[in-house]
Amino acid sequence: MTQGFASLSPSPLRPSRPSPQKTAIDAEHVQQQWLSFFEQLDDPRGRQGCEHVFLSIVLIAVLAVIAGADGWDDIELYAISHRQWLATFLELPKGVPHSDTYRRVFSRITPSALQECFLGWVRHLAEQTGAQVISIDGKKMRGSFDRSNQQSALHVVSAWASENRRMLGQVKVDSKTNEIKAIPALLELLELSGSIITIDAMGTQTEIASLIVAGGADYVLSLKGNHPTLHAQVQDWFTSAKANGFEGVEYQYDHRVEGGHGRIEHRKLWVVPVSEMGQLHG
Repeated sequence: MTQGFASLSPSPLRPSRPSPQKTAIDAEHVQQQWLSFFEQLDDPRGRQGCEHVFLSIVLIAVLAVIAGADGWDDIELYAISHRQWLATFLELPKGVPHSDTYRRVFSRITPSALQECFLGWVRHLAEQTGAQVISIDGKKMRGSFDRSNQQSALHVVSAWASENRRMLGQVKVDSKTNEIKAIPALLELLELSGSIITIDAMGTQTEIASLIVAGGADYVLSLKGNHPTLHAQVQDWFTSAKANGFEGVEYQYDHRVEGGHGRIEHRKLWVVPVSEMGQLHG
């Protein structure tokens, strides 16, 4: 659904916020900004035998992960395939590092310091490019299960700026059930004002909704079977309203037909002010 439901107009019950002004960003300027955010990160290596520039190692790894790298070998492959471009703005006196170099360096970097530098940089980019829709989602990291050390698979909750295609923040959790506790912690890290926050059914909680509103943002939360009474109530209301053609109800509708993955998809969307639905459970 790359185009979204563009025909829908803002609800008259709540005035829409103006979209942030987008600014064209020069790549060289972004690189200079990146260095200014990460230069405070301490190089954990000794002074002897360092063939590669520390910040070049870090930036290559960050870019590779943003591009989808899922391990040290993937990062090395990314660096090799992008070497000519990387050399235009990074110091690479000995070429690009090998996978073991990334592993050794990142095993010694203080995670909290790296996260602070990274989030500062990404927040700055998001402000410049006008990130408006922020998607929050949890997932299990592939390959993170360690049978020999009896370590369960790693779960993380991430905030993703949909329009900018950038990760804004990430919090590690022990298991899927702890995502509810991790989401508020992640929201505290983000600048929410003027954004629309989307979360799946796991995050549909009154505390989370209150945090989003307190941060000056709007939310789109999924309602599914984990809230059985409210879900059934809303489902019954829409079934009845559609059967009556939404007579006497203020609503908006959009229908889109799309093709992908060998199938044709019909997407239908009805939007109504919550005040039209009467008293809802909880």
